[in-house]
Amino acid sequence: MNDQPTSMNRREVLGTLGTLGTLGAVAGMASIATIPGLANGAQNNLPTSPVPGAPSAVKWPFSPESMGFDAAKGVFSLPPLPYAPEALEPHIDKATMEIHHGRHHQAYVNGLNKALAEIAKLREPGADAAMHRHWMRELAFNAAGHANHVLFWNCMHAPKDKGGKGGGQPEGKLAEAITQSFGSFEAFSAQFRSTASTVEGNGWAWLVVNHAMGNRLMVMASERQQDLFAWGTTPILGVDVWEHAYYLKYQNKRADYVAAFMNVVNWSTVAAWHAMAAH
Repeated sequence: MNDQPTSMNRREVLGTLGTLGTLGAVAGMASIATIPGLANGAQNNLPTSPVPGAPSAVKWPFSPESMGFDAAKGVFSLPPLPYAPEALEPHIDKATMEIHHGRHHQAYVNGLNKALAEIAKLREPGADAAMHRHWMRELAFNAAGHANHVLFWNCMHAPKDKGGKGGGQPEGKLAEAITQSFGSFEAFSAQFRSTASTVEGNGWAWLVVNHAMGNRLMVMASERQQDLFAWGTTPILGVDVWEHAYYLKYQNKRADYVAAFMNVVNWSTVAAWHAMAAH
């Protein structure tokens, strides 16, 4: 990676995470001037903030601050929800939000810190080199799980009929980019919902900026947290379709949950991230 961390602690974190190219690597950077893609370490030159058309209050989701990274201790903590757990009702219920954030997301943070600690031990003399593969897998899974959820919480907001920003449609340059890439917002929405509804097993659906295609937008899916994702892309919208994200309210009706999710998307935040990623 090109960035030079400001301390040995950060250099070691970066060296470990950089081999995997997960989003967790961004939390070890001295700045967020260079940000990796979702799963495979593609280097995207993204500005810090603000950028033209991006509200200054909108933070990049994968900055050390957003990811809850303590540079002095070299560990991550669970960032709080950016709104009350009941704020997304009736589309996503309070109980699901509390369990999803407080238990599932916390487990990924714990797993990430555990993996980092175990990998540090593998640098000691006499360590069992055969364990590298195991802990690298644990690192990839938990770092991606943590980063994915940070984006997920922050791309949602209370629906407009409850005084929030959620729902509706994007405006401005993001709307233009969606029309250019998909033909219309309706065509994008249909593809995004279909992709999310048909992920095999557990996983995610994403709206990404594809830098190799001139920053055009694409809809992609990933299985589990980190599998089957393309190099050279930056996510700006994601929906979690693991069953724990919706089963209390929607049981096995994933398509209904995905449709409900569209009612709480905070398009102004997504537009700010698009401006940062596609500048």
